[in-house]
Amino acid sequence: MSVPYLDKTNGSIISISSIAALKPTFVGLSYSASKAALDIVSKVMATELGPRIRVNVINPGPVLTNFISNNPVADPEKFAGSFNAMIGRIPLRRAGSSLDIANGVAFLASPEAGFITGANIVMDGGVINI
Repeated sequence: MSVPYLDKTNGSIISISSIAALKPTFVGLSYSASKAALDIVSKVMATELGPRIRVNVINPGPVLTNFISNNPVADPEKFAGSFNAMIGRIPLRRAGSSLDIANGVAFLASPEAGFITGANIVMDGGVINI
């Protein structure tokens, strides 16, 4: 188990969820429910593992990845239409990149985030606000 090591090193656990946990999206019930479960599990872990281990979640919005092309049951055409429609509603007018999310992870793992635990950091270009 990693908890003793994380406790000894003042470690940090950072989970990657989705805005689908926070707002209904086109990805469906099981995906949204699993991400919502990850969010609450992380909050419980934050209360149980503090004060030395911080636990946080990043909730990305649309990010350019191979999520659909590697999913054998997804309908790429339906997804592409929904994805492009969502990008048109993003205040920053672009999808996120893997580097955008990695920068959020690096911040949460850093000493600068030393007073952040049990948080959901939404990284979606502002789409969830509309």
